[in-house]
Amino acid sequence: SEAYAKKIESLRKLGEYSHAQKEIDSTPEKLKGNTEILHEQGWLYFDQGNLKKACDEFARISQSHPSSI
Repeated sequence: SEAYAKKIESLRKLGEYSHAQKEIDSTPEKLKGNTEILHEQGWLYFDQGNLKKACDEFARISQSHPSSI
């Protein structure tokens, strides 16, 4: 799961936002809900200037995984 999240992070940091989103959308079922990947979704929204979605994502993570924030 860490390697998959790092792949998404790398794409995001390179500005490959659509590719990063495709990776998030195709996350294997066993990794859905992984906090690292959820964080990447939040940062992807943030980096694209979608602050409302970023805040909503981070709020959702803090409610479902309070120790990860």
